[in-house]
Amino acid sequence: MPVLVDPTGQTGLATKTRAARTRRSLRGARVCLIDNGKKNADLLLQAISDLLRERYGVAEVVLQRKPNASVPIDAAAVAELKERCDFAIAAVGD
Repeated sequence: MPVLVDPTGQTGLATKTRAARTRRSLRGARVCLIDNGKKNADLLLQAISDLLRERYGVAEVVLQRKPNASVPIDAAAVAELKERCDFAIAAVGD
Protein backbone atom coordinates (compact mmCIF):
# COMPACT_ATOMS: atom_id res chain seq x y z
CA MET A 1 0.00 0.00 0.00
CA PRO A 2 1.44 3.43 -0.93
CA VAL A 3 2.40 5.77 1.89
CA LEU A 4 2.52 9.55 1.56
CA VAL A 5 5.22 11.18 3.65
CA ASP A 6 4.44 14.43 5.42
CA PRO A 7 7.50 16.73 5.11
CA THR A 8 6.27 19.25 7.70
CA GLY A 9 8.37 19.57 10.82
CA GLN A 10 7.16 17.78 13.91
CA THR A 11 8.65 17.50 17.36
CA GLY A 12 9.46 14.21 19.03
CA LEU A 13 11.27 11.12 17.92
CA ALA A 14 10.36 9.58 14.61
CA THR A 15 11.14 6.13 13.36
CA LYS A 16 12.74 6.17 9.94
CA THR A 17 11.44 3.58 7.53
CA ARG A 18 11.52 3.16 3.81
CA ALA A 19 8.44 2.50 1.77
CA ALA A 20 8.28 -0.99 0.35
CA ARG A 21 9.34 -1.14 -3.28
CA THR A 22 6.37 -2.32 -5.25
CA ARG A 23 7.70 -1.45 -8.72
CA ARG A 24 10.91 -2.18 -10.56
CA SER A 25 10.25 0.50 -13.18
CA LEU A 26 8.35 3.75 -13.60
CA ARG A 27 6.87 2.47 -16.89
CA GLY A 28 3.09 2.49 -16.52
CA ALA A 29 3.20 4.14 -13.08
CA ARG A 30 0.64 6.65 -11.86
CA VAL A 31 2.36 9.65 -10.30
CA CYS A 32 0.93 12.41 -8.13
CA LEU A 33 2.65 15.79 -8.25
CA ILE A 34 1.74 18.05 -5.34
CA ASP A 35 2.10 21.79 -5.94
CA ASN A 36 2.59 23.69 -2.67
CA GLY A 37 0.92 26.81 -4.08
CA LYS A 38 4.02 29.00 -4.26
CA LYS A 39 5.10 30.85 -7.38
CA ASN A 40 6.79 28.63 -9.99
CA ALA A 41 6.02 25.30 -8.29
CA ASP A 42 3.62 24.60 -11.17
CA LEU A 43 6.41 25.22 -13.71
CA LEU A 44 8.75 22.83 -11.91
CA LEU A 45 6.08 20.14 -11.70
CA GLN A 46 5.15 20.52 -15.37
CA ALA A 47 8.80 19.96 -16.32
CA ILE A 48 8.97 16.91 -14.02
CA SER A 49 5.72 15.60 -15.51
CA ASP A 50 7.03 15.91 -19.06
CA LEU A 51 10.30 14.23 -18.12
CA LEU A 52 8.60 11.34 -16.32
CA ARG A 53 6.32 10.68 -19.30
CA GLU A 54 8.94 11.04 -22.05
CA ARG A 55 11.96 9.45 -20.44
CA TYR A 56 10.48 6.92 -18.02
CA GLY A 57 7.14 5.92 -19.55
CA VAL A 58 4.92 7.09 -16.70
CA ALA A 59 1.33 6.40 -17.73
CA GLU A 60 -0.53 9.04 -15.74
CA VAL A 61 0.35 12.22 -13.87
CA VAL A 62 -2.15 13.61 -11.37
CA LEU A 63 -1.60 17.24 -10.39
CA GLN A 64 -2.80 18.33 -6.95
CA ARG A 65 -2.45 21.96 -5.85
CA LYS A 66 -2.55 23.02 -2.21
CA PRO A 67 -4.23 26.37 -1.50
CA ASN A 68 -0.99 27.65 0.08
CA ALA A 69 2.35 26.39 1.35
CA SER A 70 1.62 26.92 5.04
CA VAL A 71 -1.06 24.24 5.38
CA PRO A 72 -0.78 20.50 4.83
CA ILE A 73 -2.73 18.76 2.12
CA ASP A 74 -6.17 17.82 3.44
CA ALA A 75 -6.94 14.26 4.53
CA ALA A 76 -9.60 13.70 1.86
CA ALA A 77 -7.11 14.57 -0.90
CA VAL A 78 -4.50 12.23 0.63
CA ALA A 79 -7.02 9.38 0.69
CA GLU A 80 -7.92 9.98 -2.97
CA LEU A 81 -4.27 10.19 -4.03
CA LYS A 82 -3.46 6.93 -2.24
CA GLU A 83 -6.08 5.23 -4.38
CA ARG A 84 -5.11 6.90 -7.66
CA CYS A 85 -1.31 7.03 -7.53
CA ASP A 86 1.66 4.74 -7.08
CA PHE A 87 3.86 7.51 -5.64
CA ALA A 88 3.92 11.27 -5.07
CA ILE A 89 6.37 14.14 -5.50
CA ALA A 90 5.90 17.44 -3.68
CA ALA A 91 7.33 20.67 -5.12
CA VAL A 92 8.29 23.90 -3.46
CA GLY A 93 8.33 27.01 -5.58
CA ASP A 94 9.60 30.58 -5.24
